[in-house]
Amino acid sequence: MNMIDLVALPNVVWRAEPLLSADVPAEFPADLKTSLAIANGVVAFGGALHIRGLSRAERWHDILEVWTGSHSLATRYPRIRQSDIPFAENCLGDQFIWRDGAVLQLIAETGELESVDASLRTFYERCAARDPEIWLGTNFLRQFESDGGHLAPGQVLLVYPPLTFAESEHGVSLKAIDALESLDYWSEFARKIRNLPEGAKVELVVKRER
Repeated sequence: MNMIDLVALPNVVWRAEPLLSADVPAEFPADLKTSLAIANGVVAFGGALHIRGLSRAERWHDILEVWTGSHSLATRYPRIRQSDIPFAENCLGDQFIWRDGAVLQLIAETGELESVDASLRTFYERCAARDPEIWLGTNFLRQFESDGGHLAPGQVLLVYPPLTFAESEHGVSLKAIDALESLDYWSEFARKIRNLPEGAKVELVVKRER
């Protein structure tokens, strides 16, 4: 892709309404501005990758909601800077951050940052397209769908037990949840386990829905 054409990504299942103006924050990198000019964000890879845009009507899709708004990542995760731009998320609610010309992945469960070692352009081309299971969690989405589930735009998968728990190696259950609700849940979870030593035992209390 000479330009980052979001619509050209594989299996686009949702596309945002076009921007009505060119009022894009100056802090956005040139590649992000270019991609937003072509398409104001999409849900691609069958629901595994949500690339945010600018939207007052759809809070789950709005970059500003998780950048400077009430769900700001910088206020929820100590390792996130206010200047970091959370431009995308995967189907597990992990966030992709643009910082100083590179892409980082925020693990929602723990608040840890991992370097994707890619620009925005190579993130779409290399990390997402060639390694979707590693970066996007497409194996969990396939499991969810094979069990009869459907992930709607604005939703991510809630994994139980959390992937940070050793018990998850024996299998997990999956539930569709609102993306912003997922962010509330995992940021609070990450806060509670932040200072626990490695190998600490954690008891989860599951509240059953009536």
